[in-house]
Amino acid sequence: MGVFHAVSSFHNAGFDLTGSSLVPFAQDPLLILTHAALIITGGLGYAVLLEIGARVRSPNHPWTLHARFVLMITAILLVVGTLGTLAIEWGNPHTLGQLAWPSKILDAFFQSVTARTAGFTSLDTGLMHPASQFLTIMLMFIGASPGSTGGGIKTTTFAILLWGVFTVIRQHPDITSHGRRITWDFFSRAVAIVFLAASVVLVMTAAVLLTNHAGFLEALFETTSAFGTVGLSMGLTPHLTTTGRVLIVVTMFLGRVGPLTAAVALLRQARPPASIRYPEAQIPIG
Repeated sequence: MGVFHAVSSFHNAGFDLTGSSLVPFAQDPLLILTHAALIITGGLGYAVLLEIGARVRSPNHPWTLHARFVLMITAILLVVGTLGTLAIEWGNPHTLGQLAWPSKILDAFFQSVTARTAGFTSLDTGLMHPASQFLTIMLMFIGASPGSTGGGIKTTTFAILLWGVFTVIRQHPDITSHGRRITWDFFSRAVAIVFLAASVVLVMTAAVLLTNHAGFLEALFETTSAFGTVGLSMGLTPHLTTTGRVLIVVTMFLGRVGPLTAAVALLRQARPPASIRYPEAQIPIG
């Protein structure tokens, strides 16, 4: 039992042998925090783990911008997810409402952790407030980090997108962070990956709605969970039609292979510029 669940947590699989995930252990801090530590470690990515190891051995070892982005965005998402779940679910009698305040903080934190593609849950996701379910959807869409055991668009993609948007708003010529410059080419690739991921989720959500008796939030939750290879569900999975299950399988495949394949394609060396360049066109936007 211990080995199975440790492997499942570290690899963000979410498979359990209890039949009810970690709901029976919602007030067990040792079990919940151990799972949370394994999930977070697996979701950081092996490159970041090696860098943390190098930093432990040599405190003066410099952080790469990749590691800074991963650790910073991971911490921000964990805090936002925990506080958001606490604020929304504090009085919900079906989730945190009947727990003592230490257990409320513990399970709100774990919900924020597991939404990052782990799939375990200590709360009944189907009984959560719609606002909490939507918050979980956003966390699942972002997912884990590059080179990790998790899915989603990845924390670094989200970070580059944020930094690029802030740079446009401030009207700065370059995207900069921690004394480094990020080229606009990376921002363009981040936008492309987010657009492709959102398109897959929305198209599959529409397809699930057409082939199953489900509400919009249920279908969106199910497809986002599949795309991010999370495994959380509001209870729709057992009631899906055969077509619906095929759609979810395809979404999981695209979520795990699609973003990675798209990233590899987008990161290929660009062809040399052509000798002919077309005149610029000014198109109003916004």
